[in-house]
Amino acid sequence: SMYNIHTVSEVADPSKICHYIHINNFKHLKTSEIPNLTSSIARTKRTEEFPPPKNRQDAINILGDQTNEQYPIYRTVRPTDLSSTAFTGIVDILQNRIDIYVENPCRPGIVPIIHFNIVEKP
Repeated sequence: SMYNIHTVSEVADPSKICHYIHINNFKHLKTSEIPNLTSSIARTKRTEEFPPPKNRQDAINILGDQTNEQYPIYRTVRPTDLSSTAFTGIVDILQNRIDIYVENPCRPGIVPIIHFNIVEKP
């Protein structure tokens, strides 16, 4: 089997990448992929246009972005892309929390449908 371990720095050190974004394609493994990754390539390119997120709202702004009308990060069915975002999950290790959204988290008033602790505190 093939695998890749990618370390994300815990500390906001400008010389280190302190976030990680993955969009349905291999970023590190050198292997063949399914054909027609147009949407994944476009969405990855769009994420790279944002500055590194510094807080939760910055992450939400990236995950809910729909600037690219053909292949938005937050997907809805359209002629160029027949898939849609089923849910958005935000893992906040510093707050010991995972939030799950079933609507675009960028929209005003949208709250997580469920949230839970990563680790139970004694």
